[in-house]
Amino acid sequence: FQFCSNDPEKFADACELAEPHCDGVDLNLGCPQVIAARGHYGAFLMEEWERVENIIRTGCARIKKPITCKIRVYESIEKTVEYAKRLERAGAKIITVHGRRREQRGPLTGIASWDHIKAVKEAVSVPVFANGNIQYLRDVEKCIEYTKVDAVMSAEGALYNPAIFTGRQPPAWEMVDKYLAYCNQYPTNLSYVRGHLFRMWQKCLDNFPELRHPLGKVKKFEDMCKISDTIKEKAKAIADKEIEEGKDSEEIGHLPFWRCQPYVRPPPKTTSGEKRPLEEGGEEAEAKAKLKPPSKRKAIREKHHQHGKGVFPKVPKDKWPLCVTCKNNPWGKKCEYNLCKTCCKDMTAIKVLNCSGHKFKFLFNKLRREKEDEEETEKEKQNPENTLLLDKYAKAGVNADEDRNGGEDNGENDAKDLNSIIATG
Repeated sequence: FQFCSNDPEKFADACELAEPHCDGVDLNLGCPQVIAARGHYGAFLMEEWERVENIIRTGCARIKKPITCKIRVYESIEKTVEYAKRLERAGAKIITVHGRRREQRGPLTGIASWDHIKAVKEAVSVPVFANGNIQYLRDVEKCIEYTKVDAVMSAEGALYNPAIFTGRQPPAWEMVDKYLAYCNQYPTNLSYVRGHLFRMWQKCLDNFPELRHPLGKVKKFEDMCKISDTIKEKAKAIADKEIEEGKDSEEIGHLPFWRCQPYVRPPPKTTSGEKRPLEEGGEEAEAKAKLKPPSKRKAIREKHHQHGKGVFPKVPKDKWPLCVTCKNNPWGKKCEYNLCKTCCKDMTAIKVLNCSGHKFKFLFNKLRREKEDEEETEKEKQNPENTLLLDKYAKAGVNADEDRNGGEDNGENDAKDLNSIIATG
């Protein structure tokens, strides 16, 4: 299991729960996403070495199975090595090093530094795993040869080609069919399935862009399978033709679009800093453009810039006050109880309250159900036939206690009459 955490005790509690079901627990110290910044975990603990050490020590003291961790690197190789040494002293049994810095994500991902990974491997005695720049099996071999690590991890490479460690670049539909068969056997959230399909079909969708929108909007698993079958038919028809013509290849750099292959991000756009030349009209056109009112989105952005955003004006979201219960996540934007959404849901459900900020209506729903029950009872009272029968059934029950011989049968018959009325409405 892999956990994110910034609390030693909560991490140790999670380790105890997971221990019977796994071979070890990994602490994620490398997540660079915005959600990790808001929750203050992952790579955003890189400046808090003592806290990280305490998390690992506490977990190691509570379970017998190994605790490992995954980190990102600093700009400085020396600082990265010192960080890894402290994790080793804290008790980490394996250290996985992603050779990118915290800010290297999305369009700024760039190239991972194997030099940092190599330096860590040379400095610590526990096994070191490498992560970064693994797009083909040959990259695994090159990484091990250069860094001398004990193992190699792949993330994006395996998402676009699940067969990466076999050395094959199979047809995309081969991987998609296997994946959808697993999804059919073990149902999962449709958004997760969609994300994986977009990666495996990435090059095919570049060639069949008209199928990208339907795949992104489909709401049922069966319909998603049908769209995948359509992509498969189109791609396979072209593949059969290219194979006959001898154009098929699994050689890197010459892969046809219908074979699984890594996605290479385009570099971020850069501007020269020079102004675009004015269109026809010269200064008059420029003055006219300045008089044009800003778009709605731009106006809202300007308003937030001047007056702040949310319930904590002028305070960045990652520095909002924390939830008063879990003390990990920030307050909900308009929560009446100063809680994050998860804690608010738990609290309002237990105490049967409403929260307009998170739109929880437990009290409202309870009152509505009570009102519906009262109306139903009132309707039953207004029906004289049902009322008379209920009275008769009650009397039959009393008579059955007084006279077991005759009253028992009458009670049973009345009960049958009552059940028949209830069944017919």
